[in-house]
Amino acid sequence: MIPRVVFDTNVLVSAIGWGGNPGRCVEAAFRGRIRALSCVEIMHELAGKLSDKLGFTDELVEASLASLTCFFEFVAIPGELKGVQTDPSDDQGDRVRRCRTRDAHRHWRPQASPADRAV
Repeated sequence: MIPRVVFDTNVLVSAIGWGGNPGRCVEAAFRGRIRALSCVEIMHELAGKLSDKLGFTDELVEASLASLTCFFEFVAIPGELKGVQTDPSDDQGDRVRRCRTRDAHRHWRPQASPADRAV
């Protein structure tokens, strides 16, 4: 059975902006090693973070989201999440724990590199 993973906004921002372990997690989903799950709310927050924190243009935000939606499975959040551990260091305090992996493929690449970001 393929593991299902919910990617929170911080993991996706890191994957797109810098790669590293978060990028390897997203790459594993791209290669079909894990099933990437997300929701409209996370994608909406991601769009804002890419624009506000990384200085992405609207076109670059759209392209980044489009690259993820090709292989992410979207689920509806019918109410509040229960039983999810929060990260006390997170400024929002309500995000799912971060994705970590040691054995992921290395071929998925973010839509934009940090050099492509507006300064």
